[in-house]
Parts: sequence; C-alpha cells; structure tokens
Amino acid sequence: MTFFRSIRLIYFMLSRSKIFLILNVCFIIGVAVHSFFYAPVFFSYIIFLIALILIFLFWQNKIWRLLLFCLIFIFIGFFRYELSIKKNSPDKIQYYNDKKITFASLVTNEPDIRVDNIKLTVASRYILGQGSGQNKKISGLVLVTAPLYPAFRYGDFLKITCSLQAPAPFSGFSYDRYLARYDIYSLCYQPEIVKLGENYGNYFLAKIFEFKNRLINLINLSLPEPHASLFSALLLGVRRTIPPELLQNFNTIGITHLIAISGQHIILIMNILMSIAPFFYLKRKVAFYLISFFIIFYITLIGFPASAVRAAIMGFLLLLAQYLGRLNKSAAGLIFVASLMIFINPKLLRDDVGFQLSCAAVLGLIYFLPIINRRLEFIPEKLSIFSEALSMTIAAQIMTLPLIIYQFGRLSIISVLANVLIVPTMSIILPAGFLALLLASFLPAASIYLFFPVYLVLSYIIILTNFFASFPYAAVIVNFFPASLLFLSYLIIAAYLIWHNNFSKKPS
Repeated sequence: MTFFRSIRLIYFMLSRSKIFLILNVCFIIGVAVHSFFYAPVFFSYIIFLIALILIFLFWQNKIWRLLLFCLIFIFIGFFRYELSIKKNSPDKIQYYNDKKITFASLVTNEPDIRVDNIKLTVASRYILGQGSGQNKKISGLVLVTAPLYPAFRYGDFLKITCSLQAPAPFSGFSYDRYLARYDIYSLCYQPEIVKLGENYGNYFLAKIFEFKNRLINLINLSLPEPHASLFSALLLGVRRTIPPELLQNFNTIGITHLIAISGQHIILIMNILMSIAPFFYLKRKVAFYLISFFIIFYITLIGFPASAVRAAIMGFLLLLAQYLGRLNKSAAGLIFVASLMIFINPKLLRDDVGFQLSCAAVLGLIYFLPIINRRLEFIPEKLSIFSEALSMTIAAQIMTLPLIIYQFGRLSIISVLANVLIVPTMSIILPAGFLALLLASFLPAASIYLFFPVYLVLSYIIILTNFFASFPYAAVIVNFFPASLLFLSYLIIAAYLIWHNNFSKKPS
C-alpha cells in the first residue's frame, strides 16, 4: 500500500473532532520546534505563504488539504513562539539592564513575602527624567527584591530607583528561563522605593488577595509550625514559609506534588462540591454554575499556577460534558487544554517543568491506570483506598519518572511507598480544612479545636515524611541522563502502549 493510499485510509477513518485534535498537536509541535531548535524565521514565512497558496489550489483534494492544514498549524505554533520572544527596544524595561534608572511602576501581583525580604512583581509605566527631563513611556515586568518594611501590596504605584540586572542561571538552575515564562527579564536589588499611590489594581483581585491573607492569618493562629506552613501550601499553594528541611524531605521521597496545587486538588474539590450539591436540593444547571464559579475563584486565590489552571480547564470540560449529557474523552481534553495554555503562554512547553510533569502525570493516569487497576484486582475492597493510591502513583510515575530524572537528576527509591501511605490523606485534609476554615471564620475563639483533626493528619504527614527521608539512599543522584535517553524512554513507553492495545490478550 502506497503512502498516499495509507493517508487516504486514515483520513476517512477520522472524525472532525479527531482532525481538530490533530491540528492541535501540530500547533504544539510548531511551538516545540521553535522552543528547542533554531529555525530561520524568513524561510519559515516563505514556506507558510506557499502552504497558504497551495491549500487554495488543492482545496478539492481532501488528503492534500489535511496535510497542508497540518503544515500551516505547525507554522502557526512556530510564529506564536516567535511573538513571545523578548524584544529589546528602548520602550522595553529590559533595554536598561546594567543601568541605574528611576522608573514608575505598578505592583501587579500578590507580594511574595520571604523570611528576610519581599519580592514584588511590578509593571513599569515610564522612566522618570530621561534625557531632556521628560518622562519616557516603557513597558515590561521587573522582579524587585526589597526589605520587609515598609510593607507594599498589590495595586501600589511606586517610584523605584535601582540598577537593573538580567536574570542569569545559577547552581545548575536556569533562573533566566524560569522567569522568562512570566515575561520577566529584569531584576532589581537594593532599590530605593517611594510609594506614589495605592489601590490602582483591579478591585476584585485586590479583595481576593485580602481574603487570602485573612485565611493565612487564621491558619497561623490555629496551627503551630510547621503544620501551619504545610497546610497553607496544601490548600492555598503558599510554599514560601515551609521550613527548608521539610521541603527537602518532600523532594527526597517524591511527594512534592502534594504541595503544588494540581489536578488532584481540583478534582477532589470538584468531587466534594458535587457530592454535597444534592443536600442543598440544587438542580444540575445551578450546581454547574456554582461549582464553575468556585473553581475560578479558587484558581484566582492561589495565583493561577499552570498545573492548576490546566486541571481547572479540564475539570470545567468534564463538568460541561456532564451538564450537556455528553462523554468527555480525557486524552482529547488534555491535548486541547495543553494547546490552549501553550497558545496563551508558549514558554510553558520548554520552561515550565511543573506544566510538563502535570501533563505527563495525566497521560499516565489516562493510559496506564486501567492497566494497573486490572493487575491489582487481587487487593481486597477493604484496602481500596490504598490500592487506588498505589495504582494512581504507579501510573503517574511511569510517565513522569524519565522527566524527573532528566530535569532534577534524582531518582526517589521510596517514592511509591511514601505516596501510597500519604496521598490518601488528601481526601481527608482538604474537606476537613475547608470546613475548619469556614467554621473558624465565625467562631475564631474555637479555631484551635476546629483545626485539631487537620493538625492530626498534618502530624502524620510530617512524621512519615521525615521518617522516610531518613532512610539511606531514599533518593539516588543520577549524573548522566541526556535528552536522547529521555526520548528513548518515552519511545519505549509508547511502543508498550501500542503493543498492549493491539496485541496483548484482553482479559476474559
């Protein structure tokens, strides 16, 4: 069978939805090509224009039309990444790196309060007194590291004087690429800051940040350390106050995903809300809108982390499918959500390890969870909570392990056991934590007692984490794992899935 006959056969087997997903994949490929490899932009434009002309000439030929559309979407992804690359011009703040300037700016995000300093993400508006003394309009974000006092908050309008610096890698960490995904290309240390005004930000966002700070203060009053910091991370994604030793132990035993708001949190929250909706006699339509609103509010509250946004969009698609009475295919939903997020921020694909791990984990759950569940059918139903945690852990780790080794050079030997014993606690701590916060808001004097169940579960997590991390060789350092081995690992995984789906014997 010739190549084009094979393509023709495949084409007639494809539905419109599958063709749409293929085009999404082509877009992601285009972004990936420009993210990881150099390609001349001029020749890319020429090929793109030729493809546009050819698609009109061969419109009646369905096979050529599909192939040309795929090529066009690859180049759309290529050009989308090109548009995201920083432009170094006098109207951009990064143009003044390595120079001391005075500029007016707006605090555009929630301040990141550390132990001995505060980090402010500010959007520059204009440079003061350049050249002839006229203010010059500029744009671009700057990460400012300032003393804890005087305190600043979201929406403050500031006059800042400092020597700007370009982010640079350090200790093997690509700090410049990490900040590039947020479009931050300038750093400011030891600034002179004068507040020019306040409340210039979005009113509703400011109120949400105020509400979040009240919740954090309530948690700090109700729980001791490190329980309070850990609970703030589990529920609100605030990891900055977790003791470094505990955070390192989380990394060692491979449970850092618990304190990164991701799909597990969102799905659990959605399940909780869907399970309590009938008790309030809510109709499906009303429950759909209320849950959607709460998820949007929650994602805003925790600061829009990429993994949580992806999970929220997929959760919304699942809710919408249930509301419309249609089935939602998880793999198709993941591809669509990933392409949508990459379109919004193309740098996620290369520079956001959390996004990469999150997508890989979901793929593991989609393709390996049914296989592993069949292998674990011998486990009694009484232990279902542990068998579910075990199967989810193995499924996710099959897909994430090569990426973890490649990105961090570390292999956690004890990860599976730690996840089996700790992950199930999330189904307890999230609803118990939400309930404790709700009741403590009305009964602050009783907050310590209301948070006592949460305290017990957190103590269990902390004790078990420290215990497992104390094991010799709990994590092994892998010094050599190049991109070629990463590619080979996923090629083997893909080959196994193809073999399993097409040639393995199905259980009777």
